[in-house]
Order: sequence, then C-alpha cells, then structure tokens
Amino acid sequence: MKRFFKRNYIYFILITIIIVGCLLMFKIYSIKDNTMNPLYNIDDSFLINKLNYLISKPMTKDVVLINKNNSLYIRRIIGTPKDDVYVNNGIIYINGLPLLEDYVGNHKTMDFNFNDVCYIKGCEGGILPDDYYLVMGDNREGSIDSRNHEFGLVNIKDIKGKALLRLMPVDKVIVVK
Repeated sequence: MKRFFKRNYIYFILITIIIVGCLLMFKIYSIKDNTMNPLYNIDDSFLINKLNYLISKPMTKDVVLINKNNSLYIRRIIGTPKDDVYVNNGIIYINGLPLLEDYVGNHKTMDFNFNDVCYIKGCEGGILPDDYYLVMGDNREGSIDSRNHEFGLVNIKDIKGKALLRLMPVDKVIVVK
C-alpha cells in the first residue's frame, strides 16, 4: 500500500487540483421560475462558468447567472454598457439595429423607452451607463427583469457567470445559445 501511494502520489495531487479547480470555476444552477421559457424551463439545470467574465465582458444574448437582491436569477443580456436600447412594435433595437431573437418564441416584448426603465444615476440620453447591463427573461410577458423598477439594470459585479450547458433534463442537454 505504501508503495502504491509512493508511485501514484503525483496522480493524486493532479486529480485534487483538477477537482478544486472545477469547484472554483463552475457552478450548477437550476431555474426557479418560468421567465426563460420556451427554450428553458423550471428545474432545468445549467453549468455556469464563474470565471468567464474575468477575462471577457458579457455580450448581448449571453445567458447569465445574476445575484440581485440576494437572490439568484438566470436572464439574457440584451444591452451592454454604452448601448442605446429601445423597443418599438415588439422589436428590440440596439443602437438603431433590430435584435434578432429566435429564442423568445411567441412571447412579445412590450414597447418601452430606455429612460422609462433606467432608475440609476448616469442614464441620461437613453444610453446604458458604464458597468451596467439590461437583462430580460425570454418569456417577456412573465419575466421580472431590468424593465422592473425593483430589479433594474444589472451591475457587472452582480453577474456571477455565464451559462455554458443545460445539463438537465438529460434528454435535452444542449450548449446554451
């Protein structure tokens, strides 16, 4: 037995480093509400990369884990800092260009002007301030998100990671889009 550990201690150390690294880098999170359907549903589980945004910035359409008001949420990034965002006739416009959204199904986005949903200092002119993101659930009629006064815009510090894979249900494992 002693000889076994002597010859294999390097493997034990490597496996330990890999396990600890995975625990630090990833989190599994399950959706608690229906705000991301039709594509994602209650109890769907996701593999979240907690380190992704240490090396890159969140992008439009990223599905992210957010810590807001001491609760965790899965939402989709719609607007990034310095974006001009508005909705007209159910179509979201980012800097004057329509956002193509194949993930919302039949859900319709209610019209809004960015100034109507920005409740923080620095929103003058309808432009998202530095370090703030506009997020929405894919179920636009049933989502509490940046359009809601209590939820509001999301600071980069509150984005805890990017969803990489839907892990559960097993028969619907996919790369998150």
